Amino acid sequence: MLRYLKILIILTFVTLHCYAQDADLIKPRIAVLYSDLTENYKISNSTNPTDVITTWELFLMQEKVPYKVIYDNDLESGIENDFDILILPSVEIISSNELNELKKFLAAGKSVLCSGSKLFFKDEDAFNYQNLEMLFNLSNVEAVPSSKIGFIHTLIPNHINKFNLNENVILQISAKNQPLMCDIENKNFYKCGNIYSENSITSDKSSLIYGSVGTGRYLWAGFDLNDLTGSTYDLSEYKSLILNAFKWMDNQPDAYIESFTSNMTAPVLVTARYNNLVTDSFIDSLKQSGTFPNFIVDANQILGNESYSKISNSEIILDLTGYVSGSNLATLADIVKNIKDKYDINIKSILVDYNFIASNDLNEIEKIGINNILYYSPVAGLPKINKSGLLLIPYFVINDNADLDNTIKFLNIIPSVDCKKSSQKDLYGKIQLLKDNGHNFTTIDSINNWWKTRSGITTMIKNIKENQFELWLTNKNFVEINDLNIYLDNFNKFNSGVLTISLNNAPVYYYLDDVAKVIVVTLNKISPDSINRIKIQYSLE
Repeated sequence: MLRYLKILIILTFVTLHCYAQDADLIKPRIAVLYSDLTENYKISNSTNPTDVITTWELFLMQEKVPYKVIYDNDLESGIENDFDILILPSVEIISSNELNELKKFLAAGKSVLCSGSKLFFKDEDAFNYQNLEMLFNLSNVEAVPSSKIGFIHTLIPNHINKFNLNENVILQISAKNQPLMCDIENKNFYKCGNIYSENSITSDKSSLIYGSVGTGRYLWAGFDLNDLTGSTYDLSEYKSLILNAFKWMDNQPDAYIESFTSNMTAPVLVTARYNNLVTDSFIDSLKQSGTFPNFIVDANQILGNESYSKISNSEIILDLTGYVSGSNLATLADIVKNIKDKYDINIKSILVDYNFIASNDLNEIEKIGINNILYYSPVAGLPKINKSGLLLIPYFVINDNADLDNTIKFLNIIPSVDCKKSSQKDLYGKIQLLKDNGHNFTTIDSINNWWKTRSGITTMIKNIKENQFELWLTNKNFVEINDLNIYLDNFNKFNSGVLTISLNNAPVYYYLDDVAKVIVVTLNKISPDSINRIKIQYSLE
């Protein structure tokens, strides 16, 4: 009875919602599965299906996303001709016929958003995830250990969020409903983030995966909306990922820019704690290794080492953690002035806790002469430039197995008198391994210059016609741009054999990313202060 009452309430909302929308929204192309099988064969520790469907419907209506609730018999009869996207919210049990229809749905070039579902057969082992593994080509799906109350999951730049992040996001997730995770060594999909455990990010497990099966796309999450237990911000970020996934899954062409140019892919900044063991030879050897070391200096440190003269102002980071808190900008100004007076050094970069940023006027910080603020972060992220031009970078130190995900990471070095004889060799071995794995060592100034340049590059899809459209790339900067990757989305239905991309009638280099189902276009010699009209012609498969 309770189920029908909640459905009646939802239908009332839907009716009002539909009247408020344009007529073309009455026929939704997004389906949400209400699983009667899940309700009838409910597994312990699973979410109530009515609660789940209520949460999803309220979310979709609030975001004005057209949809239709379907049931098991609808899915069994086939839905590939009626919908483009199917949402599976915490679906515990399905039939073999439903599984076959899900395969057909993806084979037809449609998309599945699987959130917190387990897709068991009603008579199979409750911990056998073969249906999920087979449907989405996942590896070693398993439940988060039941001993855990919850866990933390990161979000990273990816195709779904168009390589943009609002913040350095971590999601707090309850383990009550036995959320799932899988191995990420498989190259048939991409991850949206990592599981964060015991103050480190594991590089081999994720509960957020996206990719393609044939010509169909999917986003798989091992947890659902009702499993998020953090702040409202956590929930809004996950909902934002879902809304972006709808755009990634739709049939409309779109374009977005990769975070970094080819020579800055997966950037790494080197920091070294300055002490008396930082010698001339140490500085020279780091620079000769192809890195660009930055030296972290404590606010009360005496800089008496002669080798200090080999370090430029741009290579110094003043560590203010523990010395400047709250809104004590006067203390910061005094410290910077004292260093200038005593050592003739202009401090341009500082390292602080995040609450320092939150509680201070960044415009006032810039007046002190600071250009760059590094702040401690539990996860790697992307830089930001505020209105006054300050660069903010999350300071996240990598472990031995750094992920290649285009966030900014730091390799931190602490010279020690107790170092083993092989420690220097190990350090340079780690540097070479990072290079071999595709990371690029860079400088804070380079990051600053690029991020300001990137903000002056925009894309827009224009003049959409049958079998062709234009990509307008605007470079508002006064410098030429090279090695820029642009992603063209959605090409899963296009015949790549007859696809042509040209700029001023000259062919442009591109290739297909067959996992994300996007075309990657590499552009060079993008003139300063220019609008570049790139023509895309294609035929449907």
